[in-house]
Amino acid sequence: MVLTSECQNKAEIKVWVHSQFDMLSKLMNQWHTIKLYLSICKFFYKKTSDRGHWLFTRLIGKN
Repeated sequence: MVLTSECQNKAEIKVWVHSQFDMLSKLMNQWHTIKLYLSICKFFYKKTSDRGHWLFTRLIGKN
C-alpha cells in the first residue's frame, strides 16, 4: 500500500500529536508526584512545628 503525500502528512501529524500527549501526560504525572511530596512535607512540617519540633529534638537527643 502506497500512501499519498497528504495521507502521509496526516499520519505524521497524528504520530506527532500522540507523542505530545504522551509527553504532557508524563509531565502531569511528575507534577502530581511533586505536589504529593510537597503536601506530605507540609503536613509533617506542620505536625513538627505544632509540637515544638519534637522530631528534631528527638534526633538531636539520640546523638
